[in-house]
Amino acid sequence: MASPECDKCEEWRRKGATYCGECGRFLGDGCPMCQMWKDRGAAFCGECGRALDRPPAEKRKGNIFHTIIKFSAALFLLSVVCALLADIASAGNILDALENKSLGFYIPLGLEDIVLFRLSGTGLSAYFVIELAVIGLFGAYATYRTFAVRKECGDDPDRMAHTDLSAAASILCVTLATSLIYLMFMAAGGHTADTSWMDRYSRWEMMFMLTNAGLQEELAYRLVLIGIPMAVIAFAKYRDVKCWRFLLGGFGMSKAAFILILVSSAIFGLGHYDGWGWVKVIDAFAGGILFAYAYSEYGLHVCVLIHFVNDTLTLFPGGIFIELAMMGLGLIILIYWIIKPNRSAYRFTDMPSMPPRPEGKVLSMWERH
Repeated sequence: MASPECDKCEEWRRKGATYCGECGRFLGDGCPMCQMWKDRGAAFCGECGRALDRPPAEKRKGNIFHTIIKFSAALFLLSVVCALLADIASAGNILDALENKSLGFYIPLGLEDIVLFRLSGTGLSAYFVIELAVIGLFGAYATYRTFAVRKECGDDPDRMAHTDLSAAASILCVTLATSLIYLMFMAAGGHTADTSWMDRYSRWEMMFMLTNAGLQEELAYRLVLIGIPMAVIAFAKYRDVKCWRFLLGGFGMSKAAFILILVSSAIFGLGHYDGWGWVKVIDAFAGGILFAYAYSEYGLHVCVLIHFVNDTLTLFPGGIFIELAMMGLGLIILIYWIIKPNRSAYRFTDMPSMPPRPEGKVLSMWERH
């Protein structure tokens, strides 16, 4: 803080001096450090605490990549809404089809699973209704967070590219694009995924299965195989009950998360062998890595939405055209990722062993971006 004026300060000020010749006090408006902190863009002086008048920050302009991300995010949100509406409109038929069916909840191990319990009858019908509500809430929250970040950062292109909807859309687009490239490559060699198992199910049963995969498989392969181990390791390290929040995802990349992503994705790939054949194993492994990254970096709600849209794009009119558009956008985004990679997402040696201790409110991990 500035020292008090001496009896000579005003005399030296009238002479036009910047500093008092008697006590050396700065005679200008504020303190000597105000201008330096102002030049650095601070709102207050770091020396005297005085509020600084700053010129308005220059609005950053995005490039074509940011425009593509915005467009893909809009398509993604449209797909979530349309798929949910299709499920709601068909709910009566779906519930009728589930009347004599059962659904197992399991711990995935790859080629075999450990079934914990099964739901059928009224329980299964109630689960389907709750499932739609959860997916709807996840979509609403992702939309809210995206607009909250926009309000906070003034549409900053780099911040907006990492919002929930933007991240979900870009990851899904790349997933669809890489899957298309891989399956076309395999088809050229005479190898295709076996889809004959779908013939055993009615239209409404398939609709339920595709809708259900987004939530149930993310809970099984991401929350169980990544979230629970991360929570246990974090509790052993920090001895803090808040470590249960690791179950929600969004904790960020670390060496522990990186290893668990690879393990869970390998199990996710093997889980698609039954019915689909080995061609689908590699495709599902690659998709599993992207889904698991979304879980770790952005949260459970984001990976559930990605998986849900990935499986339900063909359930509503026009969905196939959105899927084709997303594949095209995914190729562009993939090229951009290759040219300008996010090294923090894969450079293992630069990652911390574990994310930091959970702090703040419950959903703080979902709001890191």
